[in-house]
Amino acid sequence: MKRIFSILAAIVLVTSLFTCVTQTPKQETSTTLGKLDFQKTGYAKRAVLNNEKYNKVAELSDSTTRGKTVSLPASVSLKDYAPIPGNQGYLSSCTGWASAYAARTIIESHYLNRTDKFLTTKMAFSPLFLYFAAREFKNVPKDTEGADPVDILNFMTLYGMPRRAVFDDNPVAYEQLQQQGFLTGPVPGFSKLFNTNVTPAYKIDQVKKCLADNNPVIIGICAPDSFYDAKDIWTPENGESRKPENGHALCVVGYDDKKYGGAFEIMNSWGEEWGNNGFTWISYDTFGKWVEQALVINEDFSVYDKAIEFTGKIKVELSGKNEPAAVKLLSDGIYRLPSTVKTGTQIRLNIDNSGLPKSNLMNTYVFFTNAQNNKAVKVANNEWIKTDGPLKPENIVILFSRSALDIDSILTAFERQKDDIPSRLSRIIGKDFIMFGNSKYEYSSMQIKANFMNQKSTAGMILSVSFDAEEKPIKDMVRIKGGTFTMGSPASEEWHQDDEQQQVVTIKDFYLGTAEITVADFSDFVKDTGYKTTAEKSGKSNFFNYLTDEIEERKGMNWRNPGFTQESNHPVVHISFYDAAEYCNWLSKKEGLTPVYAISANSVNENSKANGYRIPTEAEWEYACRAGTTTPYNTGKTIKPNQANFNSENASIFKTVSVRKYSPNNWGLHNMHGNVFEWCSDNFEDNLHSVRSSSWLSVRPTVRSAFRLFMQMDMSYIFMGFRVARSAE
Repeated sequence: MKRIFSILAAIVLVTSLFTCVTQTPKQETSTTLGKLDFQKTGYAKRAVLNNEKYNKVAELSDSTTRGKTVSLPASVSLKDYAPIPGNQGYLSSCTGWASAYAARTIIESHYLNRTDKFLTTKMAFSPLFLYFAAREFKNVPKDTEGADPVDILNFMTLYGMPRRAVFDDNPVAYEQLQQQGFLTGPVPGFSKLFNTNVTPAYKIDQVKKCLADNNPVIIGICAPDSFYDAKDIWTPENGESRKPENGHALCVVGYDDKKYGGAFEIMNSWGEEWGNNGFTWISYDTFGKWVEQALVINEDFSVYDKAIEFTGKIKVELSGKNEPAAVKLLSDGIYRLPSTVKTGTQIRLNIDNSGLPKSNLMNTYVFFTNAQNNKAVKVANNEWIKTDGPLKPENIVILFSRSALDIDSILTAFERQKDDIPSRLSRIIGKDFIMFGNSKYEYSSMQIKANFMNQKSTAGMILSVSFDAEEKPIKDMVRIKGGTFTMGSPASEEWHQDDEQQQVVTIKDFYLGTAEITVADFSDFVKDTGYKTTAEKSGKSNFFNYLTDEIEERKGMNWRNPGFTQESNHPVVHISFYDAAEYCNWLSKKEGLTPVYAISANSVNENSKANGYRIPTEAEWEYACRAGTTTPYNTGKTIKPNQANFNSENASIFKTVSVRKYSPNNWGLHNMHGNVFEWCSDNFEDNLHSVRSSSWLSVRPTVRSAFRLFMQMDMSYIFMGFRVARSAE
């Protein structure tokens, strides 16, 4: 029997796929960070609020740098300086999210006047590092699920912390991070705002004073079940009481004396689906009665005294062209020319540093790499680069540094390594290397925007250029050489399912997109045609409710409003098979090819002789995903959180990521495991189509190369996208 995608199938077939937020864990798994073991828990709160320990913390006073404001404004908000709310998932790490990811990130952003939401999120501090390290430091036993906010902040004052981008995808011991220089400096200390026995009015006044001084507040609360259902404001239900097992840490980001009769705005760690895009309000009355602890970080702002925000713009010039070449953003700081360049064409970069304050100097270094022999050659600014190049991509790298770099030593070390360029540069340059880029999807220049925290900071950008004997358009596809392979999984494979019976299949040559179709790709299609998706026409789509572990129809959900924040290079979601087929036909017509699909209200018929874009078959998809491997994953016998976007035990993202965030498989294809489910063209009874890849919501067993599900072609989901293929003949 085929597995039609439903929450029943998702839970029954893979029993550990979801754990209800109100349930106890169904099984225990552990991982290790140094000597640390931690337990996989339900999607719960479980902060340890030890009031005896909390009351021993020094209280904020006039002798500190905080809490001196006397005349309070009617409202204060630090929300613009907050990162996008993240999702702690099944790990009870709310204390790390409230203190590091929220509070300390907001403090830094405010001091730097950094209001770019995506940049702030990329620079956010790691919530998991503090959670793991504080528990290990205090030798917390396995049967204690959460961490104490006081322990978290104590560790912050002792060792500092890394940024989330450094640690959360690949957790390692804090000693190793120290040795590698990835920890920021420790904070001078922290203070409590009140003892647990004070009046509600005193609590409210102290928290407002801190917020008025632009200081976010970390609070501890024994949140009852009604907190799960909070929207714009949380109001406890009658009869609810405080229970220690409901301990939860949050970050207060503002207050308003007029809103709801006076209320605080708080940031949670349950993702953007919860509350109002991850935030909610708590009235002064509720706050005074329910909040037990309030802590504030005493930051040393001298570390930011020389920080600057740098913006740069680079135009790409090609010999024989009268205007700058268009560029395309692939992922953070990584661009490419959307068309191949004829071999022998000269390239020049025009670097504009006008966005840099004149009082600061910025050193610029350019080099390009030879894809065939791994050599790296220095290039001067505005120097024409000419290459006879192999018919492979060349990469031009631009480094911006506040201090002088020994570029010759960097290039020597660069050539000794063989993995991707950002990883090489991160290791060589160290903790202050930033690979960031903000740009429109397709534009006339590369753009970078980054915060340089100190004199040793370095930022980088990459431009990928493909050369060919003839200049011709390419659409981010690779030619997959045909062959014979065994489709499905052996019965001995862990989590093998009955519909994965093995069979020998022969595949002809075909082209496949190197990544899923992005929000920007789909936006171009809609702008050109005015197309309305299935979800837009019906006014609803299928959404995953994190709090009930159920898939439900939600009004207003579609590719424009997916249910979480997306950037233009994330995969488009809420896409039905009809939508994917319409996109393929549009792209075919745009390039003068014969459209593959004849689309009516009730069916999509395929013309096998057409040369246009299409959805890959299931066999093509699995053949390409495996890329010559026979293991459960194309990464081997297992897959790690730093290799794909899926629902892992301790590093879940719970939303889409850039289509090229992770390294490609052996055939140059990104995200063949996780990120979003992808439509396949195989049609079965009841208008069911197979889907592959699994998604950001899927657990490890369902990310296997052989795993398959089936969906109705007129349905759309929060985790459903697609990639395109073309026949080679």
